[in-house]
Amino acid sequence: MVNKPMFDLPDKEVTPVNTQEKLPIIENQKIKQRWLSGPEIGSLALSSLISITLVISALIPTVREDDHLTYFQNVFNQYEILGGGVLANPTTGQGQYPFGSPVYVISYDKSAPIEAKDRVEDLWQYYVPKLHALSDRHHDYYIEEIYFENPSVYLDSLLTHEVPARTTHERVTEGTLLTNLKMVNDHLNQGELEISYDLYQMLSIGKRMSIQTNSAFNFFVGALSDFWDPQIDYNATMDPTETDPFYHENNRALVNHLKSLIPLSEAEIEQVLVLREENNHYFVDFSQPEAINSSELSITFGGLAKGYANDILESALADEELTQGFFRGGFSSNVAQSRFYNPQVAWHITLGSGMVSLKKDNNIYLGLIYDDHFRLSNSGGDNLGKSYLITNPIDGKIYLRHHIIDVRTGEPANFNIIDVNIFSTSLSNAELDCLTTAMVSQPYLASAALINDIATSLPEGELLHGAFLTYELTSLSVNPAELLSYPIEFSIYHTAGYEQYLYQFNDISLNKID
Repeated sequence: MVNKPMFDLPDKEVTPVNTQEKLPIIENQKIKQRWLSGPEIGSLALSSLISITLVISALIPTVREDDHLTYFQNVFNQYEILGGGVLANPTTGQGQYPFGSPVYVISYDKSAPIEAKDRVEDLWQYYVPKLHALSDRHHDYYIEEIYFENPSVYLDSLLTHEVPARTTHERVTEGTLLTNLKMVNDHLNQGELEISYDLYQMLSIGKRMSIQTNSAFNFFVGALSDFWDPQIDYNATMDPTETDPFYHENNRALVNHLKSLIPLSEAEIEQVLVLREENNHYFVDFSQPEAINSSELSITFGGLAKGYANDILESALADEELTQGFFRGGFSSNVAQSRFYNPQVAWHITLGSGMVSLKKDNNIYLGLIYDDHFRLSNSGGDNLGKSYLITNPIDGKIYLRHHIIDVRTGEPANFNIIDVNIFSTSLSNAELDCLTTAMVSQPYLASAALINDIATSLPEGELLHGAFLTYELTSLSVNPAELLSYPIEFSIYHTAGYEQYLYQFNDISLNKID
């Protein structure tokens, strides 16, 4: 079954290693943020868009030995985008982009028969809205709207039913509410709830990965994310230094309270979330007596839902021998189904970073070259316009505030890691997306050790590698509001063996972790 775990993480706890990744000490003072001018904001927005595009760029035919290769271009010239425009319609309000991303598509070989491409569209249009609706923690959906082809099947595995050709329907305005992640959160402390097979699988994966990463990934972070998401968003909070928990006593107390309710240990997680299967029916009991409601404790899937959708789609497409595509799952969950359209040429992929784009010639920090099927997940904390830097008044260090929360501190993870990517030929997409999130929330040496432990359990010939883009200030007396005006040194640390598939850009050093 597509959702069967593809590896078993070691039971031992991963001990963080002293990697000297700490930020330098600066003056112990409160710094007011200098906000950007209109032209600067426009420049950053353009840079961010370019960064997003380049994350999943297929490259021009070229050989690995070309030492003068300086730019990977011609993005998917021989591919066309399918699956665009998919929306999931909630009970009220506008249609929702799949998993919160306006781009969740598949690039498919232009030369494929039209019948094959039409069928790809059928499958994409069928699976994506259903998986989004099940994983949405903010909106309600009607079963008759999301499963309009056959509402009676929504409790079953999506993969056990024949997918019809595309049909249209009038939007449903009344119906039966779909039991999705929002309903699970709203049902906190109210007893057992029957859920669909696919929601059960996503909850099972999230629970397992929370335990096996020692809460470096922890999907009970929803309430904390609800605090930090507007806090880091320039459009929502004009001066985050005023409301940051470092300087706002009430918000510090709120963050500490929300953090205290999150289960961290295996025993706590097992107690808070109980999953049960009986006679092909699936149930969840989500309980934490000290939490009032979902505003204090809630589950969020994040990248896990995109990864699970990739797993479902990859399996469904393979069953119908539709394997000439490249999944572009919100720019963080990517799949090359098979070789590049030209079998004599390897895939060439570039990875981009907003922070790198502001300090280097372009946003590319790394190139990846591989000649066959692979999965690639990446996660980072330098989204332009949704991050900021601030001084901790206690230790005088600069902290990067972003959307990946370390549940052990209640704050955005702070290990000098800008971006993590994990490359695999065997792990599931859902597992990879959980791992990349986890690996922003711990020192890169601990993450490399975890990757190596997992790799030893994989079948011979299967690959698993990771790379970590880090930054270090090269000035010790820097106003964090003007940090990007000062020298920043970027480095990439990667697991042993990954170097044979990597290509260096922007003079960013590649360092093998032994």
